Formats: sequence, C-alpha cells, structure tokens
Amino acid sequence: MKIIHQISKRQWALSIFAGTLTLMTPAFQNNFPFLFSDTGSYVLAGFKGVVSDFRPMAYGIFMRHVSLMESLWLVAFVQAWLTSWIIHQFTRVFFPQLPVYMPLATVFVLTLGTCAGITTTMLMPDFLTPLLILASAILLWGKTSRHVAAGAGLILWFGIAAHHSHRWILFLPLLMLLAGRLFRLKGIPARKLALVAAIGLTGALTIPALSFLYGGGFVFSRAQHIFLISHLHRTELLIPHLNKFCLVNTSPLCACRERESDDLLWDPASPANINGGWAANDSLFAVVWDDFLKSPENIKNLAIKMTEDAVAQFFTFEGKTVFRELENGHPYGVLREVFPKGLFAIRHSLQYHDAGMESTLDENQHWLVMLSFCALALLFLFNTDNIPLQYKWLVVFVLTALFANALICSGVSMIDPRFQKRVVWLVPLLAVLLVADRVRTTQFLTALFRPKALET
Repeated sequence: MKIIHQISKRQWALSIFAGTLTLMTPAFQNNFPFLFSDTGSYVLAGFKGVVSDFRPMAYGIFMRHVSLMESLWLVAFVQAWLTSWIIHQFTRVFFPQLPVYMPLATVFVLTLGTCAGITTTMLMPDFLTPLLILASAILLWGKTSRHVAAGAGLILWFGIAAHHSHRWILFLPLLMLLAGRLFRLKGIPARKLALVAAIGLTGALTIPALSFLYGGGFVFSRAQHIFLISHLHRTELLIPHLNKFCLVNTSPLCACRERESDDLLWDPASPANINGGWAANDSLFAVVWDDFLKSPENIKNLAIKMTEDAVAQFFTFEGKTVFRELENGHPYGVLREVFPKGLFAIRHSLQYHDAGMESTLDENQHWLVMLSFCALALLFLFNTDNIPLQYKWLVVFVLTALFANALICSGVSMIDPRFQKRVVWLVPLLAVLLVADRVRTTQFLTALFRPKALET
C-alpha cells in the first residue's frame, strides 16, 4: 500500500483540491457562503477602508483581494483550500507512514462529523483559529520543506493579524512550552519556539500598523475596555464595584446600577451607546476597569469566574451559530452596497430562510468529539509508553490551545458555542490520525486487548 511519503505531487494537489470541495459542501448546500453579524464590518474594512473601533483590518483586506471584487465564493474557496492544505500538511509532516488517502479521508470525516465545513466557509476570521494552531505545531515540531514551513508561517502571521483574540490564544500554549523549557523537559525546541513567538509578535504588530495606514492611528483597538466591562457586568461583578466607585466618582456606567439588562454592547439604551458609542467612552470605561483591578478581592473573584467560564466554554460547542439573515440585517445592508449581484443568491440561501443543516452536524459533532476524547484517553492511559514524545507534545499543545481559546473568549466576551465550535474539530483530527497510526503499528490494539499482568 502506498503511503503519504510516496505520493506524487499531482496526487497530492488533487487530494488537497478534493478536500477543498468537500469542506465547501455545507456552503454549496446553503447556496451562499455563511454570513455572521460581524461580516458586514469586515467587508466595510476591506472594501471601503473603514477602520473599525474593535476589529482588525487584515481579514477585510484579505476578503477584498481574494474576491477580486467580483465574488465572495472565491473567499470561501480560498478559506477551504487553506484548511484542506494545512490538514494535508499536518498529516504528511507528523504521520508520513499512513496511507495516501488518509488526509482526504480525515477531511471527509471532519466535514460529515463536525461543523468544520460551516466554520471554514463562513465569511469570518474564525476559520483561522484552528489553522494557526496547526501551523504553530508544524513549525515547532515538524521536519518539512522550506515552502511548507513558509506557508505555515504565513498562516500563523495572518491568523494573529486577523483577530484580537488569536495572539492571546497562541500566547498561553507558548508560555506552557517556555515553562517546560525552564523545567528542562525534553521535546521542546528552543529555537523553533522563539521563531513561532517572533511570527506571532509580527502578526500582532500588524494590527496597529494597518490601522495606522488606513487613518485609524497606531492602536490595537479603540474600544477594548467596553468588552472587559461588559464581561464584568455579565458575571455580576460590575454592580458591586460600581456601588463603591460611584460614591466618589462620576461615570456613565453608574447608570448600570438601575438597569435590568446585562447587555452593554448591543443594547441601544446601554450607557455606552447613548453617550457617543464605544470608542468615545473607552477612556471612561478604562478608569472603571483600572479601579476594579486595584482590589485583590476583585481580582480573586474575577479569576474564579474566568476559570469557571473557561471550563464551561471548553465543552460548549453545540448551538446555533448560523442565524437567519434578514434584509434589515447589517451584513445584508453592507453587501447590498458592495456586492449587489450576490443578493439574489443570499435571498435563496437556506440561511435566509433559517433552514440550515447545523443541528444535524451539531449532533454528529457531539458524538464524534466525545468518542475522540475517549480514544485519546484510552491511547494515553493504556499505550503511553509506546507513544513518541513528539505526539505527546502535539496533544498537549493542541488541548492547551483549545483551553486558551475557551479562557480568552469567555473571559473577554461571553460563553458562546461559536467560539469553541471553530476549534473543536481539532480533537477528532488528532484522534483519527493518532489511532490510525497506532493501529498501523498494532501497538494500540495490543495495549487494549493484551494488557500487562498486574504486579503483585
């Protein structure tokens, strides 16, 4: 049987292309790439040069150039191609002895058994979150050609530059590896760790650089504190602090004490939105945030709540993320101005009629992810001595990144299935490849069915 290491360039390219079309099947069924409420802001950033108060410019610029100003289907295609490419390269780098069909078979499993196809073809930078994790793993432990390393580096840089949460999601796994180096654990390459950190830093600095080039100033975000304050409000930590703060200070946020709603972001009647908007009030919110952090008790309560939310978010990957697209919605209104010829397809999409396939994929994903966690647990509990150190670090790195994703997203915003759904397909990816590799060597089956005798 031919293995991945022996595949021809032509077969490899065709396999990646087939994987691309497979990942696009949910969008084909929908009749248009999936839209989200934030899609309109990214389109405005890329096509109109509008600097958002809180979203980076990189993804919008990507959409503008990849679409050739003609079709958003090209954006969905490139996103699916990048996802298929990174899955193929990840499999080839770490599992070169598997059969040649394994990368494409894995894409089939992920498309049928998870929401990877929906996440990949949604016009949002969310598709980059799992890709930058896989790209980092390739750069850290992979022995590959220069062009594959360069491709992984570009994906990592772009992923960090495209969303504010991504640099922090990368930071925590790298911090874990750095701690491992300090404790002299084996299997952590110091130079490659520095390389990944440098690429991540370059991607992070791209955010204010693009903002400056488009006239928004050299800033990461002009409305970062509203998200932090909003999270405090949702976790019921803000009002007790304001009861003390507002006795000696004045702030628009003091009105929160009289409000029943916990929505400071999108409610038109929130203190931020009735007083000039997020950016206009950011410095005022910063004062409240800084004062909140002066109390050790507040920090303790916040740390406890963030940990609780992170654990809950880690397992919250089922729920609606494809919402009905209405003509009075923000994405539709923006696309009516920028891509009017695409409105017919939007109006005839399943998303427009709120008749998508997400619930079926959610159910499939539930069972596949649970089985994958069980497979990884069995693998590491009963066969750990036969697992190469590189594979152990792969699993630890990816699971740490998934927890970092849960911690950052729930800790800055809220618990929402969209955040974890975008990355959870990495668990079945690892399980499928690791189990296939162990079965190939029969070590996994031997460990399960011929356990060692108990020592007396």
